[in-house]
Amino acid sequence: MNVRPDRSSFGAFGGGGRVSASRSVCMAWSVTAAAWLLVSAPCMALECPTPQSAGAPGAIQETPAQISELSQVLASGDLGNRIPVLVRVLRSRHPDVPSGELVNYLVTAYCPVVSGLTGLSNGQKQARLSVFVSQVVQAAY
Repeated sequence: MNVRPDRSSFGAFGGGGRVSASRSVCMAWSVTAAAWLLVSAPCMALECPTPQSAGAPGAIQETPAQISELSQVLASGDLGNRIPVLVRVLRSRHPDVPSGELVNYLVTAYCPVVSGLTGLSNGQKQARLSVFVSQVVQAAY
C-alpha cells in the first residue's frame, strides 16, 4: 500500500509522519464525495449544512459569532493559503476532534459564503464548493 507523508508531521504540529489506512479511506471517501458534488451540481440547488448543536459528541464547539467570523475570513479570498492555517488553528483549539469534523466545520462556515455569491449558477457554486472541499480534505488529512 502506498502511504503518503502526513502533512501534520511537518512543522510544530507533529504527528505520526504517515497516513494510516483508516485516514486514507476517509480521505478517499471525502474526495469521492467532492467529485460527486461536481457531477451532480447542475441537477441540484446548493444546500448548506447547519452548525451542529452545542454538546453534540465530536463536534467543534464554537459560538455563532466565531462561525460568522470564520465565514468572513473565508469570504476574503486567498483560500489556498488560508485553509492550511485555519486547519492548524482549529486543531490547536480542538486537538481531540477528528479530521472529518474539521472538514465539516469549515464547509459549514464556507457554504453560505458561496451560496450568497451573485452572478453564479448553482452548478458554478457547487463547483466552487467542491474545490474548497478538496483543499480542506487535503489540509486536514
